[in-house]
Amino acid sequence: MSRPSFTKRNQGFPVTEPIPIVCDLTDAPDTPAARLEAYARLFSLGLQSSERTATGMRWRFRHSHEAEDLARELAALENACCGFMTTTVTVVGDELRWDATTVDDPMAQAVLDLMRELPAHVGAAGRVLPAIPTE
Repeated sequence: MSRPSFTKRNQGFPVTEPIPIVCDLTDAPDTPAARLEAYARLFSLGLQSSERTATGMRWRFRHSHEAEDLARELAALENACCGFMTTTVTVVGDELRWDATTVDDPMAQAVLDLMRELPAHVGAAGRVLPAIPTE
């Protein structure tokens, strides 16, 4: 079964092409473990909330130059490895916002939900924490 095509923006022009729902770290300058450690560091720099938005997900941080630099570095890495997802970092007043959106695909939306929940599952050293039973 072939995947549907989605419209993706490429340098401001719509391009219709199949977009694979995959994160490819083959050419990444870091490892998955190093990436998780960087996220743990980012979350420790003032994460305020993690929420679903109408078009994706958002993390809100207290703004600092250190958090902004690290967030922009991580967003660039994510944009390079996950072509189905677009991550942007903006500063609004004293707040740093990380916004991520995906193509309209159930698998892509599931990845986005996992991303939104990442702060609850990554420990201070970047290790994935075991799930805590909710019952």
